[in-house]
Amino acid sequence: EEPRCESSSDAVTRNAFITVYRTLKHPKILYPVLILTALLSMPIASEPLRMYFVEELKFSASFLGVMDAMCTVAGAIGLIVYAGTIAESPMQGVFFWCTIVVIICNLWLVLLVTGVSRELGIDDKVFVFSDKMVNNVVAAICSNTIYTYAACICPRGVEGMTFAAMTGLFNLGGAFSALMSTSLIDIFDVHCDEDAGGKLSNCRFANLWHLVAVTALSNVVPLIFIS
Repeated sequence: EEPRCESSSDAVTRNAFITVYRTLKHPKILYPVLILTALLSMPIASEPLRMYFVEELKFSASFLGVMDAMCTVAGAIGLIVYAGTIAESPMQGVFFWCTIVVIICNLWLVLLVTGVSRELGIDDKVFVFSDKMVNNVVAAICSNTIYTYAACICPRGVEGMTFAAMTGLFNLGGAFSALMSTSLIDIFDVHCDEDAGGKLSNCRFANLWHLVAVTALSNVVPLIFIS
């Protein structure tokens, strides 16, 4: 009886993996997952920008904490917006416009780094806060679009495995993004020296706007999958 149980268990596991594979191959899931994975694979300038906020713009730790907390609220707002107005929209259009908004928001930060926003009379904190909020709303809309379609066509019994497989692909994209981001940071020499106590000094932000522009424009690549 014991070998028979093992054989049955193996068959169930194998069938579950086959079902997940077929689910992820479905065009309504595969293409959105590829698009979002491509978006997550693009380099970002978040770490250099955070150093810039602290060392150059003198943002306090409390303000950054509040901003991070409000980003979570923005994600909830994105879910509400998706459920209320976008859930029935064509998936291709949703991802296209989400990508365009992400590109614009990231390029928008060039105005902050170059000081143009201050010349226009826009407060630095208001500028950064609004940009972060919009980005997180858009990110929530994109991710919920995929998860909704996956929930609609995913067979019963493998929902957890399907979600785990999708999350694994997204994490892989994030790891690739971190690798490219580090390379670009070195290329543009956007760094701060750190002493033994962890205090930053001698920050080099001269090429930060180049880094921000390149990372923003790299998000054009996922549009290839959308088209």
